[in-house]
Amino acid sequence: KCKAYIAKNLNKELNLDTLADQLHLNPSYLSSVFSKHEGVPLKRYIIQQRLLAAQNMLIYSDYTISEIATHLGFNSQSYFGMLFRKNFGVTPSSYRAQNIVIKQ
Repeated sequence: KCKAYIAKNLNKELNLDTLADQLHLNPSYLSSVFSKHEGVPLKRYIIQQRLLAAQNMLIYSDYTISEIATHLGFNSQSYFGMLFRKNFGVTPSSYRAQNIVIKQ
């Protein structure tokens, strides 16, 4: 349920307290169970999912990098760019250029 809620709400404020409230769980319990079950802390999972969504948006949309960063809840375009490069080895603009989809 937690992962489904995250997937549906990537563009909204997502934090431990919000998720715990939505799932009617204690935040500490949710954090512990999620990390144990998924092998990654909840905050890291949310960032990973947002970055995967960003990859798709960079390829299949005409949104600017700044618009994508804002839409997916990153605090700034530079923070988004730093995380993107750290995870995928290229900047968002380079990723977009390397994966251009010709639209007909």
